Amino acid sequence: MTPDQAAFSAHVASENFQAGVLRGKWGIHEDETIQWPNVVLWVAAVERPKSPERYFLKFSLSQYPAAGPTSHFWDPTTKQKLDNAKWPGGKEEADIVFRIDWGTESLYTPHDRVTYERHPDWVTKYPEPKEKPYHSLYHYVNYISGLLNSELYTGSRNAGNS
Repeated sequence: MTPDQAAFSAHVASENFQAGVLRGKWGIHEDETIQWPNVVLWVAAVERPKSPERYFLKFSLSQYPAAGPTSHFWDPTTKQKLDNAKWPGGKEEADIVFRIDWGTESLYTPHDRVTYERHPDWVTKYPEPKEKPYHSLYHYVNYISGLLNSELYTGSRNAGNS
């Protein structure tokens, strides 16, 4: 087991992460076609018309946790990035985080390593991401869970809820 795999295993076994699993907030999606350093997690979403009960996120965890996680929404059926029309929609903060117009393979949040690295000004605007909590898979998933279960989440974009 590589050091990044060992860190991942320890983090998903942690009390905080397991509490979310036990409450049905998120979990690991087993898929033998996904190879390390990638993993797929699901995150439950509050009920919205014509929208899924959960969204899947494909994470890249290379050099984790020294390098924070990065992810995008995933379609476990097609085994490809989720079509933009099926991404969650939202308002305010959720609309920003789930944006599809900036042309990258990651969520638009300082929790995401790729997005954070592409915004040099975020080092001063969001100094915390360089700290351990932002490099934690738990914090990332908990943040997305919070958005998908808030009034800011309006449902799947293809459901006409955005």
